[in-house]
Amino acid sequence: GVVAAVLGPELTGMLIHEAFGHLAESELLGQCPALEALVNPGRRVGAECLNIVDDPTHYRLPGSCSWDDEGTRGTRAVLVSGGVVRNRLHTLSTAAEAGATPAGSARAWGAGSIPMARMRCTILEPGQGGRDDLLEALGQGVYLKGCLGGATDMDRFSIIAESGWTVRRGRLDRPLGPVVVTGSVFDILQAVSGVGGDLEISGNIAGCGRAGENAIPVSYGGPHVMVSGIRVG
Repeated sequence: GVVAAVLGPELTGMLIHEAFGHLAESELLGQCPALEALVNPGRRVGAECLNIVDDPTHYRLPGSCSWDDEGTRGTRAVLVSGGVVRNRLHTLSTAAEAGATPAGSARAWGAGSIPMARMRCTILEPGQGGRDDLLEALGQGVYLKGCLGGATDMDRFSIIAESGWTVRRGRLDRPLGPVVVTGSVFDILQAVSGVGGDLEISGNIAGCGRAGENAIPVSYGGPHVMVSGIRVG
C-alpha cells in the first residue's frame, strides 16, 4: 500500500531519472501534449526543497560531455528549482521552438543517428542532514535502498528497490526483501518532504534507453530523501 518512507541515495537518483528526467526531454514530451502542459516552466511540481539539475560536467562519470552532438557546449541545466519547473532538455531545434537556450543535451547513440534531447547526469541536489535525521523525522514507515532497475511510461513509473526495513520510532526494525515502488511522477514529487545532504552519484555505462531508441550512457544521483507517501508492493 501507500506508506511514508526514507529512500537511499541510489534509489533517489533512479527515481528522479525515471520519474522526472524523461519528462524533461523535449522531444518525448512532444508526443503527449497533455503531459507537456504539466511540466511547463513555471509550474510547481513539489516542495521548495526539490531542486533537480542535469549537469554534464561530472567528467569522470558516464553521460558527461564538454560539447553535445550538435556542437553546443555542455552546461548545467536547472530543471526544477524550489519545487518549480524552470527548464527542459533541448536540441537546437526544440530550443528554437520554445525560445529557450540549449545546454548541450543533444545526444546521438552512434554515427549517422539523429541527435535527440536526452539526459546526461541528472541529480536531485542535496539539502541538509543525513539518513538518521530523516529516519527520526519519519518515525514510522519503511526505509528503502539500492536499485535493481526501473522503467517509466510517460507519467507512471516502476522501480525495484534492492532491500529495505520497516521503521519504528525512528529506527530500523525488520528487514524486507526487494520491494517494487510504483506511482505517478507528480504524486511522488509532491510527496518529497525532506532532503538530506549526503549526495551520491551513480554511473550507468550500459545506458538509458527510450522506446524505439538505443541506450546511451547516463549518470544519476541524489541524497537520502523522505517522502510522505509512496506505493510499495
